[in-house]
Amino acid sequence: MKKCSDTELDLLELVWIYKQPILASDLYSKILNRKNNKLSTKAISVYINRMLKKEVLTQILQDGKYYYTAISKIDYERFLINESVFESTGKSFEELFLAFIGKQVSKKTLDEINNVIDKMTKD
Repeated sequence: MKKCSDTELDLLELVWIYKQPILASDLYSKILNRKNNKLSTKAISVYINRMLKKEVLTQILQDGKYYYTAISKIDYERFLINESVFESTGKSFEELFLAFIGKQVSKKTLDEINNVIDKMTKD
């Protein structure tokens, strides 16, 4: 996955608003009919292709029609946080986490971490 440009993020936000998967023609229509839209159909296609390559958008062919689904907003935000941590430290989030808690972790701390992870995976 790669970071989106401002325009790509704007389009991604639009996809997040609507029920997914969204029919490709509906997505184009929603973009073109937005107030203050400055993108042509060709420009939209270019941005969508970039988003497909960045793996934030997926194209599905179903019953002869193309649909799009997007990475979840929370997954994209996690990606941005991890990227930011790596850019500023040169280390992954996991490496920093392990350095932060140290090698000696109490059972209580591990239980608390597991509880947080369990809550996150249920949502």
